[in-house]
Amino acid sequence: SLFVKQQEPIPLFNAAQSSTYMLSYPAPASKAITDTPDPVWPGTCTHTLEEERPWWSADFGGTYNVTKVEVTSRSGYASLRGSSFTIEVGGRECATDVTTGSSGETTVIPCLATGDNIKIIVAGLTYMNLCGVRVFAAAPEKDQPSLPP
Repeated sequence: SLFVKQQEPIPLFNAAQSSTYMLSYPAPASKAITDTPDPVWPGTCTHTLEEERPWWSADFGGTYNVTKVEVTSRSGYASLRGSSFTIEVGGRECATDVTTGSSGETTVIPCLATGDNIKIIVAGLTYMNLCGVRVFAAAPEKDQPSLPP
């Protein structure tokens, strides 16, 4: 429909997390930035230490009007391995008490916010596993339709 705005993925940079669990498989924050998430460990999964409210973050390289976030949880663990999680864009919460299943699915989470970074915070004392993040923004208004090449 003409009324649905195009959404486009935002490039993510400078991935960071609250800590990194050093295992036989490296699991740095940058692994979750992928267009092809693999939720079966080690796959494209990050891994923090066990800690209170572990988090993952990334920068957008610009300010965007975010519309939704797609998050892939590790297979075998629900809600990024916590009881639930919160998403912040530009330091403001846009989704709270989010829960996901444990089958490694990708969950689409509505998140209407404007900012230049994202942070995902898991509730409780736990490890955090995140196997994919994609952030989408409303496409900028075009002055005229672009012509095909």
